[in-house]
Amino acid sequence: MGRALHFRIGIIPITLETEFQRFQDEFLALYGRYLTEDEQVNSLRFQIVRHRKRPWSRQRYLILGGREGSFAADTEEEVLPHLEWAINWHIALYWQGFYQIHASIIQCGQQAVLFPGVPGSGKTTLSAAMLAWDARYYSDEIALIDPRTLLVHPYPKCLCIKQGAVPLLKSLFPHLALEPTWIKRTKGAVCFLDPWKLSNDPIASPQPIRYVLFPSWSPGSAPALQPITRAEAMFDLTRYSFNFLNYKNSATRLLANIVREAECFRIQAGDLNQTCRLVVNLVQR
Repeated sequence: MGRALHFRIGIIPITLETEFQRFQDEFLALYGRYLTEDEQVNSLRFQIVRHRKRPWSRQRYLILGGREGSFAADTEEEVLPHLEWAINWHIALYWQGFYQIHASIIQCGQQAVLFPGVPGSGKTTLSAAMLAWDARYYSDEIALIDPRTLLVHPYPKCLCIKQGAVPLLKSLFPHLALEPTWIKRTKGAVCFLDPWKLSNDPIASPQPIRYVLFPSWSPGSAPALQPITRAEAMFDLTRYSFNFLNYKNSATRLLANIVREAECFRIQAGDLNQTCRLVVNLVQR
């Protein structure tokens, strides 16, 4: 096994160990700025190894988590997306000190804006586009909320961009080389976008959530906001919570406190620039 590399990505400590130089290099290219000299306390540990039980398949790999099972990748192009999947899975299972919502989240001005949604709702594309409007970035996958303070904290993983969203983002970031070079089984061809390539100061600071916007993607449509009640927003947030059951009765109180301090909408996202302008105008009223 190769040397262990240690990282702290926002508040998440990660250790990666593999004998394969390609995978080390790919991860370092995306997360090298978060490299630490020593392993962090409670670090999530991962190994990338050859699948020894399938010797007939030369391109079969396993991503082993320190606590939970393994993830299999058929080709080298699948390894990095599956490593990301394994990391997200371990955060959801074991990073229970923070309440977790499946959402992308950005900071617009001093306001944290939450985009909860299922895969395909446009939350990652919208968050990436908002960085062109001087927003700052928390995560495109998991909102990590301190249950004591209700502040959301950054886990600034690289944004996972599907092939279909690449032309939309190239219109906002023409200087970027956005070429899907990895394969994610559930999404097809993807690329990983480092938020530091979109802004000189992209990482958000801990803030309370002031806006909850449930996105839906409707290409060609005029973007629109539909106000919803806090009760409706709270109900939907329970559906997108990774660890609602772990928090039991306190989860209901926590979500009630979040929506009590937030404005809640459904947002139909169409043209990216117009949609971003709609969000900025909402926050700056």
